[in-house]
Amino acid sequence: MKLVVDNTGKDEKHVILVDGKVKWELPDDMHFQNFLLLYIDYTKRKSFRDLSHETKLNITRVLVTFLNYTIVLIRKYGAVPSDIFSRYTYHIKSTTNKTGNTLNSTVTAMIYILKLYGGQKEKVYDCEYWIPEFYVMITKAPTFTWEEPNPKQSLSTKYDLGFTSTEMVESLLLLCCYIINTFDEKRKLLLQNSSLEKAVLESFQISSNNYPTYALISDLNHPKYNVSRRLYGELARAIIATDDNWLIERFMHDNPYPDEFLPDESDIKIRRKEWLKRWVNKRTGHIKTLVTINKKKYRIQTMKTYCMNDLHGLSHEVVFAMQCILGCHRIQSSGVDRMNLNDVISNNKGVQFKYFKGRGKKKYATPVLNKGTLPYKTVQIFLEHFKQQHSGVNPKLIQYHKLRGKTDGKGQIGAKKEGRLDHFFIDLLDENTEVHKHMKAELKEEAAPILAFLKKILANNLMAMKNSPSYGGDKKMPHVSLNIDLIARARIEIEDGKSGAAEPKENSEYDKPTFEEKAEKEVGAMLTAHSLETKQSTYENRSRSPEKIKSMRRFAAQVGDAMEQDARAVEELFNKTKVLNLKAVAKLLGIEDTIKEQKDLYGIINQELGDVIGDIGDVDIDGKRIVIQTPLTAALILSKIKHIENEIPRLKLDSEKKTLKAQLHRAYLDMLLAEFSSSIIKEGELMSKKYNFPFSSMV
Repeated sequence: MKLVVDNTGKDEKHVILVDGKVKWELPDDMHFQNFLLLYIDYTKRKSFRDLSHETKLNITRVLVTFLNYTIVLIRKYGAVPSDIFSRYTYHIKSTTNKTGNTLNSTVTAMIYILKLYGGQKEKVYDCEYWIPEFYVMITKAPTFTWEEPNPKQSLSTKYDLGFTSTEMVESLLLLCCYIINTFDEKRKLLLQNSSLEKAVLESFQISSNNYPTYALISDLNHPKYNVSRRLYGELARAIIATDDNWLIERFMHDNPYPDEFLPDESDIKIRRKEWLKRWVNKRTGHIKTLVTINKKKYRIQTMKTYCMNDLHGLSHEVVFAMQCILGCHRIQSSGVDRMNLNDVISNNKGVQFKYFKGRGKKKYATPVLNKGTLPYKTVQIFLEHFKQQHSGVNPKLIQYHKLRGKTDGKGQIGAKKEGRLDHFFIDLLDENTEVHKHMKAELKEEAAPILAFLKKILANNLMAMKNSPSYGGDKKMPHVSLNIDLIARARIEIEDGKSGAAEPKENSEYDKPTFEEKAEKEVGAMLTAHSLETKQSTYENRSRSPEKIKSMRRFAAQVGDAMEQDARAVEELFNKTKVLNLKAVAKLLGIEDTIKEQKDLYGIINQELGDVIGDIGDVDIDGKRIVIQTPLTAALILSKIKHIENEIPRLKLDSEKKTLKAQLHRAYLDMLLAEFSSSIIKEGELMSKKYNFPFSSMV
């Protein structure tokens, strides 16, 4: 039961290895326990070793918990009880907070591994450790009642605000572009001052990720206190010189003027500007430590809502806005977490992002943001300042400052008092602030959908904070977030044509409403460290499988209404193509039914047909295009689909027309494949992995 990190001198059959490092070691007195050795054997299999590093670690954590519990039972009873899985279910239920599908998945994952060695349907592996007693364990394994998961919510379904997913995503995208462009405009305005530019560089030379770059130092005992006051004095004087009310408000947010200051002045802007002037020492130009008003002393607080980092690096608001832009392009949290600078492709045509789905190894690409558009300009601004702030080889794209913004990525606006992101969005929603007025002047009513959503988040989170025991409350309330997945699901709804509404269910030959299939899905989710609903949202609901593309209506929605005519052309081509099994082809060719062996039938058909006419093995019989259902044909179609998927990111940067043709071809192949039997498709999948079918470049 020891966790170790070095595998020197270890017998591999007694340890669980993840990418060469030992994660668990079988105790010496358990070396002859077949049950434990069999589970360790699973981690040596290619199917496990080919998983991503994160997935292997997640499976190992679940497996180690189960094996440690099993060892306790062996030492107590002298052997593994035949009802081990029922006992483990009770153990998990009584020692953790897991219930429902989460509990079911935890146990079912362990049952599933055992079935891989001896299940009637699932058996894949042969192993020297298998003994007949394990059949009894499988038959005694508990069955579970699987709950229907609650549908994941999106921007349009979280609250009933009367806006569609399209309106929400478009509004959020505009707001994010506004934030990034506005911070850039203010930066350029201030950096026209050469003295301030020198002060910014000096601040970054002192520390690129701490004081004074990220805030004015208010601690008198800090070794850089006086330097900080001098540098922020430069920033204060530059802001005063611009007479920009937006900048003055942001800079003085943490130090508002008191009621006693200029009480007869009704103009808030004048009072705020004069209050800022009071904090600048006229002789030295430094920020003062104290200001006295009517014999009352006011001590300067830290200034972090606008700081040196806003002039050289990326503001927290800008990083958050970029994170939301990625969500607006359907990239979910796992894809954003794994995205690096080199995943951004930019040239004279436009810019696009490469990203992972879930914990998979394959990269996908977003649609191209065409040069000259607002999103393109916005991304270029972000990249320019990102490269200025983050050096090194291929740095992570979304980075928040570890001290001043490490939780900003959650989007829990209003969840805490001191968060800079909280202050900005609270002011953005306040109609009396300069931030709100400036934003409304730029975006007008186009900001209404996302502002309505932000108000709901803020109201919930401020109430949750007020009622939290941390702030003297007596009850806990859940926080609501403007998080990546919430945004991405709205984009998925747009592309699926739902726009937040529930989609009618369609019958399918693939639907198998049985316990076995549901358990298999739960296990698949468990072994990728997802809940079932997350697994479905991340993978199944985003697939382009034959089941998903069942009609030309759905295909037309996928490629856009403007392409509907081309989509109908693909449908006509599909209608002219016949997908037939071997016996049907034999009958069409007049081959007698007395031939029984499939391989003989296949050989005679090949002899009759001669050469194929297409790259997926399609043939011409009496002027009709025929696709024969064979594993080889399925493998060719699957390989061709994969080839098109790999080519599309490059095509998008080369030619929109070529990209559309590739998408149409892909849809045609999907429809052909949907006509194949599931058994032939499975054989074709295996063949496509075993052999390489080369296709010419489409660019």
